[in-house]
Amino acid sequence: RVEREGVGFILDREDWPLTLKHASLVSKTIDYVKFNHEKLPKLGRKLMRRAEKGLSKRDVEYTSVAVVLMKKVVREANSAVQMDYYLPYFLDVIQLLLRSGNSILNYQGLSLLKLILEQPLFSLDNSGIIHHKRIIGFCESVKNIEDEYHLNFLLHSDKESGGSNMSLLLLNHCYLCLSHLLDMASRFKLKLKEEEKLLSFCADTVGKIVVQNDADESVAAALGNFERENFPNCPSSTQLIFDSLFGHFTEMDSSTRVLRHIMENLVKKSVFSSPESVEEIVRELSRRVGESKGETLFFNEALMEFCAELYGQDLSQASNIA
Repeated sequence: RVEREGVGFILDREDWPLTLKHASLVSKTIDYVKFNHEKLPKLGRKLMRRAEKGLSKRDVEYTSVAVVLMKKVVREANSAVQMDYYLPYFLDVIQLLLRSGNSILNYQGLSLLKLILEQPLFSLDNSGIIHHKRIIGFCESVKNIEDEYHLNFLLHSDKESGGSNMSLLLLNHCYLCLSHLLDMASRFKLKLKEEEKLLSFCADTVGKIVVQNDADESVAAALGNFERENFPNCPSSTQLIFDSLFGHFTEMDSSTRVLRHIMENLVKKSVFSSPESVEEIVRELSRRVGESKGETLFFNEALMEFCAELYGQDLSQASNIA
């Protein structure tokens, strides 16, 4: 029942599955955070063990209580020093949740990851750089979930059930997490191999949105409707991915890296097989760069550089782009 109806619970109450019976537990957790900063590692381990116990028993509600308590800890203790105490334990739990194969627990993992990435040490300054390599590694798990629920929506979108909405909720959170990870990679600029994977994953996602087949178009339309209905005051998750990816077009080096990933993904799909399709796609990409406050000049220069290299691999598509 929880798996089937979970999306309704989650959308109705942010702190689901907490109830009045958890009031004492919540109060003790918050008080512990406020007045025992030096014991935050102990609290982190305690909540991790609770989550692991729930996962081992496949008890979704018990596990979710642990995750919701973790979210409360993050909101109460979000300075760089405080988060250093407990973050490794929370990241371990997120990895387990993303690999659980359960849609609600996948959501809980994405939701906790998103909240962590929104904290000042990752979103406003560079103090989170010591955790950068570990966190950027989540991009592969997030992308795997995106692939799974993109397909799941296509298979079940004709059914009136919570399954379709759960798929859309997970897609929404996947794109939000990927957007935050892109912003973090742009800020820290460590050029890790995990960052290249992230750029490739997001370039593929952007490519699917720009060059939509009928199936992808139905997912994008449904996701847009779902977000407008349930998160009316929040920007579109797909637009945030565009903004974060094309926000890299502020210098030539990062522009070249991002453009290469986008074009390589599109070339593999042979979408530049006609001059008409090239013009439509390039115009759309250029427009998106401008809307995302990137420099279209860098986009054009990176495009010409990529095109020159493509002549030696695919003369037909390179000629159409040129």
